[in-house]
Amino acid sequence: AAKPAPTATGAAAQPDPLPVVGGPNLVFAGGEKRPVVLRVICDRPVGVEVKLDAAPAFRGARWPTAGESAPRLPATGIEPGRVYRSSRGLVVYWGAQDHLSLRLDRTDGLEVALNGQVRNIRNLRPGGELLLDAHGD
Repeated sequence: AAKPAPTATGAAAQPDPLPVVGGPNLVFAGGEKRPVVLRVICDRPVGVEVKLDAAPAFRGARWPTAGESAPRLPATGIEPGRVYRSSRGLVVYWGAQDHLSLRLDRTDGLEVALNGQVRNIRNLRPGGELLLDAHGD
């Protein structure tokens, strides 16, 4: 009788992790914590940019280069602005001291959450700026 083929083991066989909620207790790479944490989950790549606190310019998410896939979301040491794989799609996090501005090139297939609270982005026009802070919408 033929033996069954060996199954994959290790990290490659593990399902992608659930996205971390995000909030003041999230520890970023280097041990940083921020009072305001933005999480964007998307079903496919999206143009997403943020401007943190009083920063002079927007900066985009860091997507994998052509031919590469996004790395799995790590349990610790999340790099702000880096796109990761999760069980719910692609996910990216940023942290700020007080507030941030968000720009998206589309709103379909996205979930935007600030400190774990999902925000309504249905009325945000592509390219429009949305100011987010922990004090309200």
